[in-house]
Amino acid sequence: MLAILAFAATASFAADTAPGSAASFLTGGIAGVMFYLGALAAVTVYNGVLFVTGRDRCYLQYALFTLGIAAAEIGWSGVGRGLFGWSGSWPDMLLPTGFAIAGIGGALFMREVLQTPVQAPRLDNALRLFAAIFAAVALIGFVLPFGFVNTFLAFAGPLFGVLAIVSAMRCRKLNTPGARLNVLGWTALLAGVMVLIGTRIDVLSDSALTSGATPVFSALGILMLSFALSERAGAQVRELAIDQDEALANAQQQIEALIAAEHTLTQSLSLRNQEVDQLTRRLQESEHRFQQMSHLDPLTGVANQLLLTDRIEQGIIRSKRHNTRTAVIMVDVNGFQALFETFGQDTTDALLKMIATRLRGIVREQDTVARPDSDEFVIVLEEVFDAEDLQRVVAALAEEFAQPFRIGDEILDVSVSLGSAIYPDGGTDASALLKHAAKLMRRSKEGKRLNQRETGGGRGSVAAWPTSG
Repeated sequence: MLAILAFAATASFAADTAPGSAASFLTGGIAGVMFYLGALAAVTVYNGVLFVTGRDRCYLQYALFTLGIAAAEIGWSGVGRGLFGWSGSWPDMLLPTGFAIAGIGGALFMREVLQTPVQAPRLDNALRLFAAIFAAVALIGFVLPFGFVNTFLAFAGPLFGVLAIVSAMRCRKLNTPGARLNVLGWTALLAGVMVLIGTRIDVLSDSALTSGATPVFSALGILMLSFALSERAGAQVRELAIDQDEALANAQQQIEALIAAEHTLTQSLSLRNQEVDQLTRRLQESEHRFQQMSHLDPLTGVANQLLLTDRIEQGIIRSKRHNTRTAVIMVDVNGFQALFETFGQDTTDALLKMIATRLRGIVREQDTVARPDSDEFVIVLEEVFDAEDLQRVVAALAEEFAQPFRIGDEILDVSVSLGSAIYPDGGTDASALLKHAAKLMRRSKEGKRLNQRETGGGRGSVAAWPTSG
């Protein structure tokens, strides 16, 4: 926008300027010159602010370029000497010095905006060389003869303009953003420089047309370069948007990949959890079987010695708590060894299983039937209040064993000997109660043998010794 204003100002400047003399130029076109210089100053300040806010070196280099053009315009138009009253030779040096500063900014600007170090390395070396030449002129131009500096820049300026145009054309072939507008801009600036040099060396006449041509071409060049800078900025914004879109797409892909991985992991964990659950169940079943094996008699399925002791101790604890008694009845199969030798292991094993089944049928659910030894069973009765409760169980045992056992084709009459003990009279712990019951059971067995010798024996029966307590 400022470049457009500058173009309008130069048009006013060209219309107001009388050909031939600096004095008429100063008096007739001072408003146009000042407006043009103000526009250049505004462009310089604006690009300087953009550099401070965005830290893009192109804006600083472009600001240096427009600053050099403004200094050259002041020296060429005579504004410093005619308007501000500057004296001496140094106001005349503003033209070559400003030209050199514009050359430095222009060379650096071309390298940055067209990325010539990457796009055109050989042309970039030439741009760097011209930047160094212009810097030397700007630094030591004041100590060199004025005519020599003007003559040198008269050759260096057009060469740099041609180099800038060639560099822009090369980058245009590579589709570099802003390259086409750089070609137009530097072409216009080169035309303005050629007009300026032509009037300075009297190749062109100093007329209104030639006097206004340089600032007009300058304004057109600045306008094109401003558009080129804007096109580059737009391309950067588009590239940034594309990069952001790609980054978002990559992020989305990563998120989808993570979701898929999480789903896979969840499925794997679910399968693992199922496997763990199955393994846990198998372990629990194994543990249950192990506990059964460790607490139950493998043949009959009733309690073994370990579980028998625990059940007696637990019964004693409950008896203390509820003021009841716990009774133990030991049942020994008479003549079991003879049965084994006569009928064999299969028959005697079946007999033991049938005995265990009959014993379980006699007692209550809270009572316990155990097989601590091969031919011995133990019944643990809880919540026993007196000896009569025990005698009712003994009577039930006599009734059961009065019935023969049918095993296959064999019919066996089995007699048993009993011994019992009641907590606390017969003992205060499991060991004491079992010992007391075993003692009475042995007495019962001896009495059974005496009775058999005297009477000759008989069908299956129960021989019981009086209960303790």
